[in-house]
Amino acid sequence: MLRSLPYLHGKERYLRVSPSAISTALHLDDGCPRKYYYQSVLGHWRPASKSSKIGNDVHEAIENGLTGRDINVHGSRIGAIATGAIRTIPGLPDSLDEGLDPADGWGVETRCDFPCHPLVPFTCRVDLHRHAWIRDWKTTSNKSFRWAKTSYELAEDVQLLSNAYVLLASDPPDMVEVEHANVYVGAGRPKIEVVPAITPWSQVEDTWFETVVPAATFIANLYQLAVPENETPKLKYAERVPYGPESACNSYNRPCEFTSICSACPASRVTTRLPNMDNLL
Repeated sequence: MLRSLPYLHGKERYLRVSPSAISTALHLDDGCPRKYYYQSVLGHWRPASKSSKIGNDVHEAIENGLTGRDINVHGSRIGAIATGAIRTIPGLPDSLDEGLDPADGWGVETRCDFPCHPLVPFTCRVDLHRHAWIRDWKTTSNKSFRWAKTSYELAEDVQLLSNAYVLLASDPPDMVEVEHANVYVGAGRPKIEVVPAITPWSQVEDTWFETVVPAATFIANLYQLAVPENETPKLKYAERVPYGPESACNSYNRPCEFTSICSACPASRVTTRLPNMDNLL
């Protein structure tokens, strides 16, 4: 069942761009602007699935282990997975009893808000970073890491490179090291695979100015097209929002969570009229 956040803080509460919002709002990876409207503007959401909850628990356990708190917060099994993941981090101090020291350049679960557009800030949370090195934890139930990105893909990954821009733009390095640490969370022994990549700062800047900034502009235009001036966002205004390709209704072999409220769902798409995309671009 869908739930909704109360719309209490004005348009600034929901108008934001993040790496996931770029994929959701634009036609990257079968994105859908209308899904962004339901999710971020109206604040509709669905409680986490069992697999998502395990992933969240592992993330929290890793964060706890790196900040001197109880790594077994979700039980010894999750604690063992988190411990194995932490052991793959290069340059760790001998003891983590008091956690990683920010004075040594470490950042754990760093939350960032960065100017990107007059109406749409960029927001992100960086899992782990130090100097010009950034790591993102990815959990999976696939022991062969079938869906893991390659080094080549990570060198152009929007999430990692936009995070790098936010963290390092004030004093940019020549090169940035980025990586995914893929953590197996299924049955059996914990397994972690680290995929590293190195990318030049010019690629980081290109990602920011050619992908992130245009996405923020797109999202601002999307809001202004859908919601009348001085009005509160409402479900009925979703009809003014363009929708994505039909493949977006079943991406990753999972039905879109907004099928029950969307007039462009597969059952209704034939009779749904697509708003003019030229108004957004």
